[in-house]
Amino acid sequence: MSAELLSDLTVLVVDDEEPIRELICGILDNVGIEKVRQAADGLGAFRDMQAHKPDAVITDLMMKPVDGLEFTRAVRTDPDSPVPDVPILMVTGHCEKHHVEEARDAGVTEFLAMPVTANSIAERLTSAIQRPREFVRARNFVGPERRRRQLPIVASVARRASDHAQAAQTAAQF
Repeated sequence: MSAELLSDLTVLVVDDEEPIRELICGILDNVGIEKVRQAADGLGAFRDMQAHKPDAVITDLMMKPVDGLEFTRAVRTDPDSPVPDVPILMVTGHCEKHHVEEARDAGVTEFLAMPVTANSIAERLTSAIQRPREFVRARNFVGPERRRRQLPIVASVARRASDHAQAAQTAAQF
């Protein structure tokens, strides 16, 4: 993504720790993003989004009173959400498998583990903006398609090694 395109983006940074917000804002400035808004928690971020619709959001996981998961769910499903399909990048030091799965299930677009680099944020942001995954609205999930690529459907019935062994045994009986 060119610096010119990045400079047109408005990004909302949500983190309850001011030094982390400042670090991420500095990274965004270094990659050419000039319009950056800040919020200290999910509630403040949701209110800010209603007044200033961002092109992307970078949020932390653990915040109080409203954490990154609750915030993401609200953005995706609340009728008052101004941009339910906005790309949401979660940047956190809590990167255990269950946190990654919770973030995915809440509708997070990208998940980055701390420490992050300017390059990793720029790459994920560029990917989310230039190559957005299809947005899904299902009964139990609202967010970007979980699969990053579409795999072809294999027409063959015998896809496993055990299937091939069974087919060979059946053929030997005849």
